[in-house]
Amino acid sequence: MPADSGYTRADILLAHGKIAHIGQPRAPLPPSLEAPQPLTIDCTERMVLPGFVNAHTHSVEHWSHGLIKPLPLELWVQQLLRHEPRGVDGWYGPDSFGKVPADMIKISAILCGVESMLSGCSAVLDHLFVRNLDDMAAAVEGYKAVGVRAFIAPMLGDESRQYDNYIPKVPDGAERNRKCARRCSCAMGPGGAFREMADAMYSEERTKAALELWEEAVKRFHDPEGGIEVVIGPVTAYSASPELLRGASELRKKYNLCGHTHLLETRAQVHLRVGHAWRHRSFGGITRLHASIYLHCMDVCKRM
Repeated sequence: MPADSGYTRADILLAHGKIAHIGQPRAPLPPSLEAPQPLTIDCTERMVLPGFVNAHTHSVEHWSHGLIKPLPLELWVQQLLRHEPRGVDGWYGPDSFGKVPADMIKISAILCGVESMLSGCSAVLDHLFVRNLDDMAAAVEGYKAVGVRAFIAPMLGDESRQYDNYIPKVPDGAERNRKCARRCSCAMGPGGAFREMADAMYSEERTKAALELWEEAVKRFHDPEGGIEVVIGPVTAYSASPELLRGASELRKKYNLCGHTHLLETRAQVHLRVGHAWRHRSFGGITRLHASIYLHCMDVCKRM
């Protein structure tokens, strides 16, 4: 135990998976805590530490360890999305998104939990893209099998084009794609194509679906005493519509939930988002989250 100078020895009593008492070495226990046949572990020459927290991970990426070159994030993510088991180059090719079973999620959650525990972590926050509640159920089963405490944030968004939010739009993208017959070699879209400007930004249908999935996940799986907490997790502060962020904020307040999202991860994203904010007279990431009341909920999450 930390002391005024260095450390001091102490006895720790664990009961039902929790610390029930900390006292002087070999001192008698309070009568209310006496156990008939306690298991004693000699920790001489050892130090007892609280478990660390893996505060941000994507468990499904365990399937891609070592498979993708160390590219800049914007390029790396495109390869990741295509080659994870559910991607267009996944286990079943273009049909992978619908055919890959939810048990894939369970296995990657187990891998993530084991790796985290081997690194000294006893809690994991998994920002996990899920297709449906079956994927969510599989992740819960995986983390419970390992015994690690899991904060699972279904990573959802409502952009009209699901993955293209990572690809910068090119003003003359249509003309470039026409000239190279959509078989360009230097762009980030499928087949090396450039992203064009013609798509709508958000989908009301996807906004509604994301909010419904989050709420149903809370109702079915949120169990803090059992080691599973559902976290509201938009993909990023910029790719979510104001309606999605406001709905996420309302769910956090309604059920007393933690929140989690990406803000900015690279200098390229900073330049892209600053330009976007100037052109569309929108706000920066922090201001955007404040405007949706998403950051006003920060005091509800002090459990990690």
